[in-house]
Amino acid sequence: MAKKNHKHKKKKPKKTKRKVEYHLKQGETIRIERDYSNGTLTQYSEQMPEQLIDIIDEEQFNFTLAEINAGFRKAENTGLVTCMEGFIGCLTFFSIFFCIDSHFERHYHRIERHIEEQNTNVYNDLGLHILYPRFTGFMYLEITVIHNIRKPRAIENTESSEIIIDSYTDSSSL
Repeated sequence: MAKKNHKHKKKKPKKTKRKVEYHLKQGETIRIERDYSNGTLTQYSEQMPEQLIDIIDEEQFNFTLAEINAGFRKAENTGLVTCMEGFIGCLTFFSIFFCIDSHFERHYHRIERHIEEQNTNVYNDLGLHILYPRFTGFMYLEITVIHNIRKPRAIENTESSEIIIDSYTDSSSL
């Protein structure tokens, strides 16, 4: 009798599509509300929103907000210079401000440059973008997600048996 030559075929494992869970999705916004604890002075709450905890270093976030708040304090500080600007503005029917920026405008431009610098150096690399608060009427500071950000995943380090949080962004949507 002839033996049948059976070749054992290895079954390929079925590919299952894993649904990627995103911590923050493109287009979402995070609002940092104004802090009215010092009256109507323009300043924003320095408490870090929950959505950003695993994405950005808290120290970096606090530095960004502290600089923005300090800039607004300087802009809204009244003194002899701002009184003289107002007086000269009245004498010239405020046409002088077509030639020079007011005290407020100079400080607002500094804040805007600081936000642009932070976006370029820190936030855009993380998939976030801070919108200049003038666009929201200074009511809140808005951080927009510019591309999907995956949930951080825990990776166990076998050598030292510690858990490392790996936070990364999805570059496929760039």
